[in-house]
Amino acid sequence: MKKSISLGLVLAIALVSVAVAAPDDLPGPAWYTGQTIQNVGTAGAIVVVTAYDATTEYTLDLATDTDKLAAGASSTFMTNDTRFVPLIPDGFQGAAVVSSDQAIKAIVNVTNVENAGAGLGVAGGWAAAQYQGVDGSAVDTTVVFPLVKNNFGNKTTTFYIQNAGTGAADITAVYQMRTSPTDPVVVEYTQQLTIPDTGQMVVLNPSAAKTAGNVAMPASRIGALTVTANKNIAGVVLEHRATESPATLLQATRGFTPADYDDVLFVPVMKNKFGDRSTGLQVMNVSGAPVDINVEYFPTLGTCTDSPGAQKLNLADGESWTFLEVGIAPGCLASAKVTATGNVVGVINESFFYGSHVQASTTYSAYPEKSATTKLAGPVFKEVFGPKGTGLSVQNVSGGLATITAQFTVDRSQAGTPQGSVYEATFTLEAGEALTLLDVNTLAGLTWGATGKLPKKNLCAVVITANQNIVALANESPWPPGAPSLQDKNNYEAFNLVP
Repeated sequence: MKKSISLGLVLAIALVSVAVAAPDDLPGPAWYTGQTIQNVGTAGAIVVVTAYDATTEYTLDLATDTDKLAAGASSTFMTNDTRFVPLIPDGFQGAAVVSSDQAIKAIVNVTNVENAGAGLGVAGGWAAAQYQGVDGSAVDTTVVFPLVKNNFGNKTTTFYIQNAGTGAADITAVYQMRTSPTDPVVVEYTQQLTIPDTGQMVVLNPSAAKTAGNVAMPASRIGALTVTANKNIAGVVLEHRATESPATLLQATRGFTPADYDDVLFVPVMKNKFGDRSTGLQVMNVSGAPVDINVEYFPTLGTCTDSPGAQKLNLADGESWTFLEVGIAPGCLASAKVTATGNVVGVINESFFYGSHVQASTTYSAYPEKSATTKLAGPVFKEVFGPKGTGLSVQNVSGGLATITAQFTVDRSQAGTPQGSVYEATFTLEAGEALTLLDVNTLAGLTWGATGKLPKKNLCAVVITANQNIVALANESPWPPGAPSLQDKNNYEAFNLVP
């Protein structure tokens, strides 16, 4: 039986050379994507990639013994891969489905960073973002997004909705929008579109939505989005500057379905002016009735005194609320726990708000309590590779001491490490505690196995197991820390697996 995972959605922006994105999509030219597939099964995986635009299917079949993806390992492909039949043309906009005879997970990297050797990107392009590929557990006839911006503070969100069913999918997008994150007045706008067939996608732009009286959504609006359909759909969101060329900033995460709804959410990273960075937590009510929301902070570093938490009472169904520098002391780095009187979902935006920094922003999803397991996978982990570094923040969300093992499998190496080499490290975390796996070759507190420490200059996949429930967030940034940045920071949520 084949297991499928939709990478789609932002492959719509996988412009293979210098074609320009549609005006209402991403700003500036030369967007492209890299897709990293990780085999989280128990045997070598046969992988088949099918890309879709409005008229054609393109297939990449990794079915031979030499192409099989080993258990735990990962592999990256681009849309200009010459193994596609037929070749994907320059200017491609579409979506993709990846199928395998083993369980798989995937991360998509969207960027315009110049790669002159491959003929990709553009000089001055700094933008980069990562998001989870969407598997069968994350498709539904309803997909929600807690954060929508329509040229709000020169930031806009663009949504990519893929047909995960059979036949045409009719979709309705309902936006609940305010003039500010705390404006009590909410105005509803809608859009209706059809996705013609399986695997194809459409783009939703807030500026195209209208009220029941046919009034278009004005600029400077912020809110939430609910998309419903007569077939299963998947969705991701990209946040970017409203106008910029070439683009220097991009953020991404996938949409939520009812499988993600919970009345308790975990947030591994919250900041208030910590290192000139702050986080905004957007919580959306998906319960069907008004809810009360409470945010509790757990100090990690910095000046975290007097952090009483924050509340929002009587938030209406379908609406979202932003917690920004509320209930957390200035100079504090903390984790957080969100509790509500009904089901909610949440996303976290982090940006430089202070100082002379060039803004670098990331987005990630809050973790529903029910999603936490004792095993997780990270398809992309860079141990000072490229020169990039991945910091994988692992949090123990259970009530007892966690003994944790991280297994790194090398995909590509700049240090001569053979592909497929495996390195294991163990560590412990107290209840609620978190540890960031960054520059693990020199990180204190790790006990390495018989093969020794993971060498630097390696791109890996990682599988983490524990005796307590855990969650993790992977954040990628230029290396060494503090080095001049020619790329926006990006991150993704690690995948919790059934042990």
